[in-house]
Amino acid sequence: MMKFLQFTTAMILGLSAMHVFFDFVEDQFKTLIKPQATYAQFQKNFDTILGEIEEISERGNRTKDMKEIYPMCVAMKSAITVMKNNQKFKAEFDKDYKKFDTSYNDTLAYATNGLSDKKQACADGKKYYFAQ
Repeated sequence: MMKFLQFTTAMILGLSAMHVFFDFVEDQFKTLIKPQATYAQFQKNFDTILGEIEEISERGNRTKDMKEIYPMCVAMKSAITVMKNNQKFKAEFDKDYKKFDTSYNDTLAYATNGLSDKKQACADGKKYYFAQ
C-alpha cells in the first residue's frame, strides 16, 4: 500500500510538472519548421502553418479570448522559422506566390516586422495562456 501511495504521489507531481516541460503550442510546429528536402514539402508545411494562423485568428476574433494571442505568436514565429530554414526554395516560392503579388523576401520581411512589433503582447499572451 505504501509503494502504491508513493507511486501515485510521484505520478501526480510528475503530471502537474509536465506543463513546464511540454508546450503543445510550440511542439505542434517542430517538424514543420525544419529544413525540408523538397519544395513541395516546404510548401505543404508553410501552408499548414498559414492555415493554423488563419484558424487561430478566426477563433480569436470570434471568442475575443486573450489566450489566443500566444498560439498566434507561436504560429507566426513558426512561419518565419520555416522560411528561414528553407531559403533554398526562394525561386520556387517567388514563382508560386507571384499570383499573390508577393515574394519570398517580402513575405519574410513583413512577417518578421509584424512579429517584432508584438514582442510584449506575445510575452503577455504566453503568461495569460499558461495561467489558465
